[in-house]
Amino acid sequence: MDFKQLKALVTVAEVGSVTRAAELLHLVQPAVTRQIRTLEQELGVPLFERTRHGMRPTGSAAGGRCWARCCSGRRSPR
Repeated sequence: MDFKQLKALVTVAEVGSVTRAAELLHLVQPAVTRQIRTLEQELGVPLFERTRHGMRPTGSAAGGRCWARCCSGRRSPR
């Protein structure tokens, strides 16, 4: 697990789209997808529910997102 993976997790969870997250992170979409999949494999849990309308965080991702925010110094929206 590294900072880039956590940043991808938080960004995808916030915007609900890998494509949009990639734009915001100045990366290509496959790179963000790879970071999310690698993180899911390392943790052994799905982090997102993938739908044709985008991606929704699972309960595991919600907890991870809070943890990632703490590590990066970002505040959670209220």
